[in-house]
Amino acid sequence: MNGRVPTTRSSGRLTTTSGSRRKLADIAAATGLSLAGYILYRRALGLYWMFDDPFHLRFLLEQRVGDYLLQPGVARRLRSRGPE
Repeated sequence: MNGRVPTTRSSGRLTTTSGSRRKLADIAAATGLSLAGYILYRRALGLYWMFDDPFHLRFLLEQRVGDYLLQPGVARRLRSRGPE
């Protein structure tokens, strides 16, 4: 061959066969990685919402960012087990 990629004409568009194979391989790889991640970490995904999450959300809404980064008393309150 003269270095050209074979092409096919489908529905009026000119596509390369190697390009569509590469796209299909990328989709298969992404699907495989997603499935592997789900299979490996499915038990951890069940822990998405824990009993202390409402406390942390309320704390973040009530405090300013600078407060819990710069004031030790506010940071200590965040490390507590839950609402007092």
